[in-house]
Amino acid sequence: MASLKAITRTISGKKYQYYDIGQGSPAVILIHGIAANKDQLVGRVDSFGVETRYILPDLPGHNDIPLDGIENLKDTALYIKNLVDDLQLDSVVVVGYSLGGLIALKCGEVYSDTSWLRGVVAWASPIIGLDGISKEGRILISRVLKMNEGMYGVITKPLAIKFSALVSRIGLSEVEIEAMSEYSLKSAKKQIEMIKKEKYDLNTDVETLLVYGSGDRLISESDYAFALENKGEKMEVLRIENGGHFGTKEGIREAIEEIGDFVRKFGKNSEKG
Repeated sequence: MASLKAITRTISGKKYQYYDIGQGSPAVILIHGIAANKDQLVGRVDSFGVETRYILPDLPGHNDIPLDGIENLKDTALYIKNLVDDLQLDSVVVVGYSLGGLIALKCGEVYSDTSWLRGVVAWASPIIGLDGISKEGRILISRVLKMNEGMYGVITKPLAIKFSALVSRIGLSEVEIEAMSEYSLKSAKKQIEMIKKEKYDLNTDVETLLVYGSGDRLISESDYAFALENKGEKMEVLRIENGGHFGTKEGIREAIEEIGDFVRKFGKNSEKG
């Protein structure tokens, strides 16, 4: 993909930075995960196999976007909705990864009665809060919540992140390492609390896809089990081998292909309802 230039704007008094790629309908809003930024998913756009318009915003609390005035995931969903309104999008599928998937689900819950929202996708997202996070993930969260600025600054230096990833046998790109090193402790603590406390309505009127990966090092088996047991009539739940956090190339590719198939259902000849 050619070099992209981010668009920076102020909408409803808040700063926005996003990529706007391609043309077509429905537009796909791709929302990144925690301690990341819009560059986390931009390299995946072609892999969806859908020629349409892709909007990739930086979330509040990331990449110099202030978290002020964002107290919960409903506020973050409003942040996405205001971007939709500003761009005058009339057909949208919101696709989120990890934290981004929780925001996508919240969009589906809050904006299910709107004409613009066609579908939502939550990929590798812990829908039951802290219980939906693996033991390894909960240990990491506990440590972060107890940290002071000094210690956090040490462990989030790029070389420290690379070393930790090597020891843990986790593959991280340079983009991901840079985003992690720039993610503030203040944002981390606030957004972790959002994830822990939020609840989701799985019976919305919006077509929804939940994608899990087997062996996900950050998402618990109980989250997948809960989704299967409690999914609404318009919700599909998939589990893909190694298709979640730190998955294999094959697993990630299959997950993206499934999401692409889901988006394709909402082409220009389809109608909501």
